[in-house]
Amino acid sequence: MKRLLVLGMAAALCTIMTTSQAQAFGKHRGGGGGGDCCGSAPAYCGPAMTVSYVQQQVTNYQPVMKTKTVNTEITKVSYTTKKVPYEYTECVPTWKDVPTTVTQYQTKQVPVEYTECVPTWKDVATTVTQYQTKQVPVEYTVCVPTWKDVATTVTQYQTKQVPVEYTECVPTWKDVVQNVTTYQSVPKTFVENVSYCQSVPVCCVDPCTGCTYTVCQKQMVTVPVTRTVYQCVAVPSKVTVKVCEYSYVKKQGFTTQCVPVQVPTTVKVCEYANVKKQGFTTQCVPVQVPTTVKVCEYSYVKKQGFTTQCVPVQVPTTVKVCENAFVKKQGFYNVSEPVYTKETVPVQQSYCDWVAVTTTVNVPVYTPCAPVASAPAPCYP
Repeated sequence: MKRLLVLGMAAALCTIMTTSQAQAFGKHRGGGGGGDCCGSAPAYCGPAMTVSYVQQQVTNYQPVMKTKTVNTEITKVSYTTKKVPYEYTECVPTWKDVPTTVTQYQTKQVPVEYTECVPTWKDVATTVTQYQTKQVPVEYTVCVPTWKDVATTVTQYQTKQVPVEYTECVPTWKDVVQNVTTYQSVPKTFVENVSYCQSVPVCCVDPCTGCTYTVCQKQMVTVPVTRTVYQCVAVPSKVTVKVCEYSYVKKQGFTTQCVPVQVPTTVKVCEYANVKKQGFTTQCVPVQVPTTVKVCEYSYVKKQGFTTQCVPVQVPTTVKVCENAFVKKQGFYNVSEPVYTKETVPVQQSYCDWVAVTTTVNVPVYTPCAPVASAPAPCYP
Protein backbone atom coordinates (compact mmCIF):
# COMPACT_ATOMS: atom_id res chain seq x y z
CA MET A 1 0.00 0.00 0.00
CA LYS A 2 2.86 2.38 0.87
CA ARG A 3 4.59 1.60 -2.42
CA LEU A 4 1.40 2.39 -4.38
CA LEU A 5 1.08 5.74 -2.51
CA VAL A 6 4.70 6.62 -3.34
CA LEU A 7 4.25 5.70 -7.00
CA GLY A 8 1.06 7.83 -7.20
CA MET A 9 2.83 10.84 -5.70
CA ALA A 10 5.73 10.41 -8.14
CA ALA A 11 3.36 10.34 -11.14
CA ALA A 12 1.56 13.51 -9.91
CA LEU A 13 4.87 15.35 -9.46
CA CYS A 14 6.00 14.33 -12.97
CA THR A 15 2.72 15.73 -14.40
CA ILE A 16 3.08 19.02 -12.48
CA MET A 17 6.74 19.44 -13.56
CA THR A 18 5.83 18.80 -17.19
CA THR A 19 3.00 21.39 -17.06
CA SER A 20 5.27 23.94 -15.34
CA GLN A 21 8.02 23.55 -17.94
CA ALA A 22 5.51 23.81 -20.78
CA GLN A 23 4.05 27.02 -19.30
CA ALA A 24 7.48 28.54 -18.75
CA PHE A 25 8.46 27.71 -22.33
CA GLY A 26 5.26 29.24 -23.74
CA LYS A 27 5.72 32.34 -21.60
CA HIS A 28 9.23 32.89 -22.95
CA ARG A 29 8.32 32.27 -26.56
CA GLY A 30 5.24 34.45 -26.32
CA GLY A 31 7.21 37.44 -24.97
CA GLY A 32 5.23 37.63 -21.74
CA GLY A 33 8.07 39.37 -19.88
CA GLY A 34 9.43 38.82 -16.36
CA GLY A 35 8.12 39.93 -13.00
CA ASP A 36 6.33 38.02 -10.29
CA CYS A 37 4.55 34.74 -10.83
CA CYS A 38 1.21 36.51 -11.23
CA GLY A 39 2.45 39.14 -13.75
CA SER A 40 0.61 39.94 -16.94
CA ALA A 41 0.97 37.20 -19.57
CA PRO A 42 -0.89 36.38 -22.73
CA ALA A 43 -3.99 34.33 -22.14
CA TYR A 44 -2.93 31.60 -24.58
CA CYS A 45 0.37 30.87 -22.65
CA GLY A 46 -1.35 29.56 -19.50
CA PRO A 47 -1.15 30.76 -15.84
CA ALA A 48 2.05 31.18 -13.78
CA MET A 49 2.78 28.82 -10.86
CA THR A 50 4.09 29.28 -7.30
CA VAL A 51 6.24 26.55 -5.73
CA SER A 52 6.25 25.62 -2.03
CA TYR A 53 7.87 22.69 -0.27
CA VAL A 54 6.19 20.43 2.26
CA GLN A 55 8.07 18.01 4.52
CA GLN A 56 6.77 14.46 4.33
CA GLN A 57 7.77 11.26 6.18
CA VAL A 58 8.88 8.48 3.76
CA THR A 59 9.44 4.90 4.92
CA ASN A 60 12.06 2.77 3.15
CA TYR A 61 12.94 -0.85 3.80
CA GLN A 62 16.57 -1.98 4.07
CA PRO A 63 17.77 -5.62 4.12
CA VAL A 64 19.55 -6.75 7.33
CA MET A 65 21.27 -10.14 7.73
CA LYS A 66 20.24 -11.96 10.93
CA THR A 67 21.04 -15.35 12.47
CA LYS A 68 18.67 -17.86 14.03
CA THR A 69 19.06 -21.31 15.59
CA VAL A 70 17.34 -24.19 13.76
CA ASN A 71 17.10 -27.74 15.11
CA THR A 72 18.36 -30.20 12.47
CA GLU A 73 18.09 -33.97 12.63
CA ILE A 74 21.31 -35.88 11.79
CA THR A 75 22.13 -39.56 11.63
CA LYS A 76 25.22 -40.94 13.43
CA VAL A 77 26.76 -44.27 12.49
CA SER A 78 28.55 -46.55 14.98
CA TYR A 79 29.94 -50.02 14.28
CA THR A 80 29.89 -53.26 16.28
CA THR A 81 32.29 -56.13 15.62
CA LYS A 82 31.42 -59.83 15.80
CA LYS A 83 33.34 -62.99 14.98
CA VAL A 84 32.02 -65.22 12.17
CA PRO A 85 33.35 -68.78 11.69
CA TYR A 86 34.47 -69.82 8.23
CA GLU A 87 36.20 -72.75 6.55
CA TYR A 88 39.36 -72.14 4.52
CA THR A 89 41.76 -74.25 2.51
CA GLU A 90 45.49 -74.19 3.22
CA CYS A 91 47.86 -74.66 0.32
CA VAL A 92 50.94 -76.87 1.13
CA PRO A 93 53.74 -76.44 -1.46
CA THR A 94 55.81 -79.35 -2.88
CA TRP A 95 58.87 -78.75 -5.09
CA LYS A 96 60.02 -80.95 -7.99
CA ASP A 97 62.52 -80.70 -10.87
CA VAL A 98 61.04 -80.12 -14.37
CA PRO A 99 63.14 -80.04 -17.58
CA THR A 100 62.61 -76.95 -19.79
CA THR A 101 64.43 -74.59 -22.15
CA VAL A 102 65.62 -71.05 -21.43
CA THR A 103 66.66 -68.26 -23.76
CA GLN A 104 70.25 -67.06 -23.53
CA TYR A 105 71.82 -64.26 -25.54
CA GLN A 106 75.15 -64.45 -27.38
CA THR A 107 76.99 -61.42 -28.79
CA LYS A 108 78.36 -60.89 -32.32
CA GLN A 109 80.14 -58.03 -34.09
CA VAL A 110 78.20 -56.11 -36.79
CA PRO A 111 79.76 -53.37 -39.01
CA VAL A 112 78.26 -49.90 -38.53
CA GLU A 113 78.90 -46.38 -39.82
CA TYR A 114 79.17 -43.60 -37.21
CA THR A 115 80.03 -39.88 -37.09
CA GLU A 116 83.01 -38.73 -35.02
CA CYS A 117 83.34 -35.17 -33.71
CA VAL A 118 86.96 -34.01 -34.36
CA PRO A 119 88.14 -30.95 -32.35
CA THR A 120 90.28 -28.20 -33.97
CA TRP A 121 92.07 -25.63 -31.83
CA LYS A 122 92.84 -22.03 -32.88
CA ASP A 123 94.30 -18.95 -31.18
CA VAL A 124 91.92 -16.07 -30.32
CA ALA A 125 93.06 -12.71 -28.91
CA THR A 126 91.10 -11.59 -25.81
CA THR A 127 91.46 -9.78 -22.49
CA VAL A 128 91.62 -11.64 -19.21
CA THR A 129 91.48 -10.40 -15.64
CA GLN A 130 94.55 -11.21 -13.54
CA TYR A 131 94.91 -10.54 -9.84
CA GLN A 132 98.06 -9.09 -8.26
CA THR A 133 98.73 -9.66 -4.57
CA LYS A 134 99.99 -7.30 -1.87
CA GLN A 135 100.90 -7.91 1.78
CA VAL A 136 98.85 -6.23 4.53
CA PRO A 137 99.79 -6.51 8.26
CA VAL A 138 97.16 -8.24 10.42
CA GLU A 139 96.86 -9.54 13.98
CA TYR A 140 95.53 -13.08 14.42
CA THR A 141 95.04 -15.62 17.19
CA VAL A 142 96.78 -19.01 17.03
CA CYS A 143 95.45 -22.00 18.95
CA VAL A 144 98.52 -23.89 20.30
CA PRO A 145 97.83 -27.54 21.22
CA THR A 146 99.47 -29.20 24.26
CA TRP A 147 99.36 -32.98 24.67
CA LYS A 148 99.49 -34.82 27.99
CA ASP A 149 99.08 -38.46 29.11
CA VAL A 150 95.96 -39.34 31.13
CA ALA A 151 95.42 -42.75 32.78
CA THR A 152 91.93 -44.24 32.22
CA THR A 153 90.13 -47.51 31.66
CA VAL A 154 88.44 -48.59 28.43
CA THR A 155 85.85 -51.26 27.82
CA GLN A 156 86.79 -53.96 25.34
CA TYR A 157 84.45 -56.70 24.13
CA GLN A 158 85.42 -60.33 23.59
CA THR A 159 83.24 -62.62 21.47
CA LYS A 160 82.35 -66.26 22.07
CA GLN A 161 80.13 -68.80 20.27
CA VAL A 162 77.09 -70.08 22.22
CA PRO A 163 74.77 -72.87 20.91
CA VAL A 164 71.16 -71.78 20.62
CA GLU A 165 67.86 -73.30 19.50
CA TYR A 166 65.65 -71.07 17.37
CA THR A 167 62.27 -71.36 15.65
CA GLU A 168 61.97 -70.53 11.95
CA CYS A 169 58.60 -69.27 10.66
CA VAL A 170 57.76 -70.70 7.20
CA PRO A 171 54.95 -68.79 5.36
CA THR A 172 52.28 -70.51 3.24
CA TRP A 173 49.79 -68.61 1.02
CA LYS A 174 46.30 -69.75 -0.07
CA ASP A 175 43.13 -68.27 -1.61
CA VAL A 176 40.17 -67.87 0.76
CA VAL A 177 36.62 -66.72 -0.10
CA GLN A 178 35.32 -64.30 2.55
CA ASN A 179 32.01 -62.52 3.05
CA VAL A 180 32.58 -58.75 2.92
CA THR A 181 30.06 -56.02 3.67
CA THR A 182 30.46 -52.87 1.59
CA TYR A 183 28.47 -49.66 1.81
CA GLN A 184 26.96 -47.83 -1.14
CA SER A 185 25.61 -44.28 -1.16
CA VAL A 186 21.89 -44.19 -2.16
CA PRO A 187 20.51 -40.74 -3.11
CA LYS A 188 17.31 -39.44 -1.44
CA THR A 189 15.61 -36.33 -2.84
CA PHE A 190 13.46 -33.83 -0.90
CA VAL A 191 12.15 -30.29 -1.54
CA GLU A 192 13.11 -27.41 0.79
CA ASN A 193 12.02 -23.75 0.70
CA VAL A 194 14.99 -21.36 0.43
CA SER A 195 14.75 -17.59 0.87
CA TYR A 196 17.10 -15.15 -0.87
CA CYS A 197 17.31 -11.40 -1.58
CA GLN A 198 16.27 -10.14 -5.02
CA SER A 199 16.72 -6.62 -6.45
CA VAL A 200 13.39 -5.01 -7.50
CA PRO A 201 13.21 -1.67 -9.44
CA VAL A 202 11.27 1.09 -7.56
CA CYS A 203 10.36 4.55 -8.89
CA CYS A 204 11.43 7.45 -6.59
CA VAL A 205 11.00 11.27 -6.75
CA ASP A 206 13.87 13.76 -6.51
CA PRO A 207 12.78 16.34 -3.83
CA CYS A 208 14.80 19.13 -5.49
CA THR A 209 13.68 18.82 -9.10
CA GLY A 210 10.52 16.75 -8.72
CA CYS A 211 11.74 14.29 -11.39
CA THR A 212 11.33 10.55 -11.00
CA TYR A 213 14.15 8.03 -11.12
CA THR A 214 14.38 4.27 -10.64
CA VAL A 215 16.41 2.58 -7.88
CA CYS A 216 16.85 -1.12 -6.99
CA GLN A 217 15.66 -2.27 -3.59
CA LYS A 218 16.15 -5.66 -1.93
CA GLN A 219 13.13 -7.98 -1.60
CA MET A 220 12.92 -11.44 0.02
CA VAL A 221 11.86 -14.23 -2.37
CA THR A 222 11.15 -17.84 -1.29
CA VAL A 223 11.55 -20.63 -3.87
CA PRO A 224 11.42 -24.43 -3.55
CA VAL A 225 14.83 -26.11 -3.98
CA THR A 226 15.34 -29.83 -4.53
CA ARG A 227 18.14 -31.31 -2.40
CA THR A 228 19.71 -34.75 -2.61
CA VAL A 229 20.99 -36.57 0.52
CA TYR A 230 23.04 -39.75 0.27
CA GLN A 231 22.49 -42.59 2.75
CA CYS A 232 24.84 -45.55 3.32
CA VAL A 233 23.30 -48.97 2.50
CA ALA A 234 25.11 -52.19 3.43
CA VAL A 235 25.72 -54.60 0.49
CA PRO A 236 27.09 -58.11 1.30
CA SER A 237 29.50 -59.70 -1.22
CA LYS A 238 32.10 -62.46 -1.47
CA VAL A 239 35.75 -61.82 -2.31
CA THR A 240 38.78 -64.06 -2.67
CA VAL A 241 41.75 -62.96 -0.58
CA LYS A 242 45.25 -64.26 -0.09
CA VAL A 243 45.75 -65.71 3.41
CA CYS A 244 49.23 -66.39 4.75
CA GLU A 245 49.70 -69.12 7.33
CA TYR A 246 52.91 -69.77 9.13
CA SER A 247 54.38 -73.06 10.36
CA TYR A 248 57.10 -72.98 12.99
CA VAL A 249 60.19 -75.26 12.64
CA LYS A 250 62.76 -75.62 15.41
CA LYS A 251 66.45 -75.57 14.38
CA GLN A 252 69.87 -75.60 16.06
CA GLY A 253 72.54 -72.95 15.57
CA PHE A 254 75.15 -70.75 17.22
CA THR A 255 75.06 -67.16 18.35
CA THR A 256 77.90 -64.78 19.11
CA GLN A 257 77.88 -63.01 22.46
CA CYS A 258 80.06 -60.05 23.41
CA VAL A 259 81.52 -59.93 26.94
CA PRO A 260 82.72 -56.50 28.20
CA VAL A 261 86.22 -56.36 29.81
CA GLN A 262 87.69 -53.29 31.56
CA VAL A 263 91.31 -52.66 30.44
CA PRO A 264 93.54 -49.92 31.98
CA THR A 265 95.26 -47.70 29.42
CA THR A 266 96.86 -44.28 28.91
CA VAL A 267 95.38 -41.84 26.40
CA LYS A 268 96.69 -38.59 24.93
CA VAL A 269 94.62 -35.51 25.86
CA CYS A 270 95.03 -32.32 23.87
CA GLU A 271 94.64 -28.92 25.55
CA TYR A 272 94.56 -25.69 23.53
CA ALA A 273 95.90 -22.21 24.43
CA ASN A 274 95.06 -19.10 22.38
CA VAL A 275 98.15 -16.95 21.49
CA LYS A 276 97.96 -13.60 19.61
CA LYS A 277 100.51 -13.06 16.83
CA GLN A 278 101.35 -10.51 14.12
CA GLY A 279 101.40 -11.46 10.46
CA PHE A 280 100.51 -10.41 6.95
CA THR A 281 97.57 -11.15 4.75
CA THR A 282 97.46 -11.13 0.97
CA GLN A 283 94.96 -9.02 -0.96
CA CYS A 284 94.19 -9.50 -4.65
CA VAL A 285 93.90 -6.54 -7.08
CA PRO A 286 92.25 -7.22 -10.52
CA VAL A 287 94.29 -6.18 -13.61
CA GLN A 288 93.12 -6.47 -17.27
CA VAL A 289 95.84 -8.22 -19.33
CA PRO A 290 95.64 -8.92 -23.11
CA THR A 291 96.31 -12.54 -23.98
CA THR A 292 95.69 -15.25 -26.57
CA VAL A 293 93.48 -18.23 -25.71
CA LYS A 294 92.88 -21.52 -27.43
CA VAL A 295 89.35 -21.97 -28.89
CA CYS A 296 88.11 -25.40 -29.86
CA GLU A 297 85.99 -25.89 -32.98
CA TYR A 298 84.44 -29.22 -33.89
CA SER A 299 84.00 -30.90 -37.29
CA TYR A 300 82.02 -34.08 -37.91
CA VAL A 301 83.74 -37.01 -39.78
CA LYS A 302 82.00 -40.22 -40.83
CA LYS A 303 83.88 -43.47 -39.97
CA GLN A 304 83.35 -47.23 -40.11
CA GLY A 305 83.28 -49.45 -37.01
CA PHE A 306 81.66 -52.44 -35.38
CA THR A 307 78.83 -52.80 -32.86
CA THR A 308 77.85 -55.71 -30.64
CA GLN A 309 74.41 -57.33 -31.02
CA CYS A 310 72.77 -59.96 -28.80
CA VAL A 311 71.37 -63.12 -30.47
CA PRO A 312 68.87 -65.33 -28.50
CA VAL A 313 69.80 -69.06 -28.12
CA GLN A 314 67.53 -71.76 -26.62
CA VAL A 315 69.37 -73.79 -23.88
CA PRO A 316 67.88 -76.87 -22.10
CA THR A 317 67.83 -76.69 -18.29
CA THR A 318 66.01 -77.97 -15.17
CA VAL A 319 63.85 -75.69 -13.00
CA LYS A 320 62.14 -76.12 -9.66
CA VAL A 321 58.29 -76.29 -9.91
CA CYS A 322 56.05 -75.93 -6.87
CA GLU A 323 52.94 -78.14 -6.64
CA ASN A 324 50.34 -77.27 -4.01
CA ALA A 325 48.21 -79.63 -1.90
CA PHE A 326 45.02 -78.11 -0.43
CA VAL A 327 43.99 -78.83 3.22
CA LYS A 328 40.66 -77.60 4.68
CA LYS A 329 40.75 -75.79 8.08
CA GLN A 330 38.43 -73.76 10.34
CA GLY A 331 38.92 -70.09 11.33
CA PHE A 332 37.16 -66.85 12.33
CA TYR A 333 36.97 -63.37 10.85
CA ASN A 334 35.59 -60.08 12.18
CA VAL A 335 32.52 -58.42 10.63
CA SER A 336 31.60 -54.77 11.35
CA GLU A 337 27.85 -54.03 11.50
CA PRO A 338 26.61 -50.40 11.44
CA VAL A 339 24.23 -49.02 14.06
CA TYR A 340 22.33 -45.85 13.03
CA THR A 341 21.26 -43.30 15.69
CA LYS A 342 19.23 -40.17 14.94
CA GLU A 343 20.07 -36.99 16.89
CA THR A 344 18.75 -33.43 16.81
CA VAL A 345 21.41 -30.70 16.99
CA PRO A 346 21.09 -26.88 16.87
CA VAL A 347 22.46 -25.23 13.69
CA GLN A 348 23.05 -21.51 13.11
CA GLN A 349 21.21 -20.31 9.96
CA SER A 350 21.50 -16.86 8.35
CA TYR A 351 18.47 -15.12 6.79
CA CYS A 352 17.66 -11.68 5.36
CA ASP A 353 15.10 -9.48 7.14
CA TRP A 354 13.68 -6.11 6.05
CA VAL A 355 13.87 -3.17 8.52
CA ALA A 356 11.77 -0.04 8.08
CA VAL A 357 13.74 3.28 8.02
CA THR A 358 11.80 6.56 8.10
CA THR A 359 13.29 9.71 6.52
CA THR A 360 11.96 13.26 5.96
CA VAL A 361 11.96 14.66 2.40
CA ASN A 362 10.85 18.00 0.90
CA VAL A 363 8.01 17.56 -1.61
CA PRO A 364 7.33 20.48 -4.01
CA VAL A 365 3.71 21.74 -4.26
CA TYR A 366 2.75 23.89 -7.30
CA THR A 367 -0.15 26.41 -7.00
CA PRO A 368 -1.46 28.32 -10.06
CA CYS A 369 -1.71 32.13 -9.74
CA ALA A 370 -4.64 32.66 -12.13
CA PRO A 371 -7.17 30.50 -13.96
CA VAL A 372 -5.99 29.03 -17.22
CA ALA A 373 -7.52 30.59 -20.33
CA SER A 374 -8.19 28.72 -23.47
CA ALA A 375 -5.29 29.04 -25.88
CA PRO A 376 -6.37 29.78 -29.43
CA ALA A 377 -3.02 28.85 -30.90
CA PRO A 378 0.44 27.65 -29.77
CA CYS A 379 2.98 30.20 -28.54
CA TYR A 380 5.05 30.67 -31.72
CA PRO A 381 7.30 33.72 -32.18
